[in-house]
Amino acid sequence: RATWRRGQRRHELEGSLDYEEKQDYTAEDEADLSYQVDFLRRDGWYLYTKLDYKRDRLEALQERLIAGGGIGRTIHPWHGVNLRLQGGPDVMRFDLQGYGRGIENGGNLQWRIDWKTGLLRLDLTLFHEGEYGWLFVDTDINNLDTRTGVSIPLIDRLVAEIRLDYDRMGPRVPGIDNTDEEWVFALGYTW
Repeated sequence: RATWRRGQRRHELEGSLDYEEKQDYTAEDEADLSYQVDFLRRDGWYLYTKLDYKRDRLEALQERLIAGGGIGRTIHPWHGVNLRLQGGPDVMRFDLQGYGRGIENGGNLQWRIDWKTGLLRLDLTLFHEGEYGWLFVDTDINNLDTRTGVSIPLIDRLVAEIRLDYDRMGPRVPGIDNTDEEWVFALGYTW
């Protein structure tokens, strides 16, 4: 994940790849890449445009490409707490098992809250973020992705992260679970 700001624009790039093969069969095959540019306004308001690609070969929603835009706001309700909300319309190109490929208009809502606690003189950051997307033609076809965890500073700028990722796909597809939970332990570097 990377974020940088140039003037009144904030750029965000995030990506992940999760692939695992066990005894001649693929146990995990996921990829996620997202880019968003925010056009900053006053009092925490911003307009955004984004492009998001996600692939999960072993789930009901096997692939999706989303292009969209909207409006968002960042607020600071009290010291150390940041809340960010954004939403708007988008266009989704998808491959849904049992439904096939399609291009449909939909909606998207994203949120993130983080709290730099300062507990025990540590700069622990508790966070929860999520995204909910749906199609206008059939709201049963929806997707919820959330991440909840803690970020712990280590030595210098090295950071550890422990989080629970939860995904849920709206329609039930026979033979495929529509929810996925996994614990993630990660190391990162901030600059």
